[in-house]
Amino acid sequence: KDLEKLANLTSFPVYVGLEGAGAVETKEEFLALGADQVFTQALTDSVAAANLDALSPSMAGFVLSDGSAANIIFSVQNGKLAVSGINY
Repeated sequence: KDLEKLANLTSFPVYVGLEGAGAVETKEEFLALGADQVFTQALTDSVAAANLDALSPSMAGFVLSDGSAANIIFSVQNGKLAVSGINY
């Protein structure tokens, strides 16, 4: 639940599916959302239960979740793997 570390893995702008968030343009805007708002129980439970061995990464990236709607999307952004979306 380290928002700074998550921000460092993120490519901006990033989609954050929180009410009122949408496209978050900068790291500073992302950090201003606050860890309590970003790391919902549904998101942390979904990511914690994700089966890492079943991930099938591709050039399009992968979705880190237990199969529920709450997830973190990773994709290749500017030549490196980065968070490109967070859904709730």
